[in-house]
Parts: sequence; C-alpha cells; structure tokens
Amino acid sequence: METVKRAFPREPIHSSTLVLGAGAPIAGRTRDLSPGGAFIETPSPDMTVGSEVQLFIEGATSALRTPATVVRVDPGVGFGVRFDDQAETHEQVDGFLRRLRTSQQHA
Repeated sequence: METVKRAFPREPIHSSTLVLGAGAPIAGRTRDLSPGGAFIETPSPDMTVGSEVQLFIEGATSALRTPATVVRVDPGVGFGVRFDDQAETHEQVDGFLRRLRTSQQHA
C-alpha cells in the first residue's frame, strides 16, 4: 500500500455538515478538515468516488460552503473529499478554521 503525504495538516473538528449534489441531501459531521479536504462521518454514505458535491460546514460563528470531489468512501463510516487546488479555496478553509479556533478560545 502506497503512503500518500498530505499537503496540509488535518485539524480535528466536529461540525454539522450538509452534503448536496450526489442525490438526496446527506447530513453528517465533519471529522477533520484541512485546506486540501475533509472527512465527513455519515452512517450510510451513498457516494461514488469521483462525485462532485457541495459541502456546507457549520461553525459556531460562521459556515463554510465549498465544492469538493469524493476521493474515498468507507461504508458505514463516511467519506473523504478533496477540495480544488485553488488559492481562494485554501484561503476560505484557512479563514474558517481560524474562526473556529477563535470561537473555541472564547467559549
């Protein structure tokens, strides 16, 4: 099995997430997040690798909306997504993570 080096460190978060674009909307929780992608926990991920989806990730004081591509499906657990490799997407995710950290520090 080939080891893939991640371009960005993952941050553990537990935020409600709505996934659109792969049939019926899917509710789940984002388990980890980085500017490169995320893992969404959901017991019945009706996903196909390569599917294009839209994620709505809720934070305490803000939300993140971003397109993503499904890159991994773990039946009964969830699925992994990759974000596009655009600087704007990376900045949006970084900003969302900063706002999450700030809201957690003030909670």
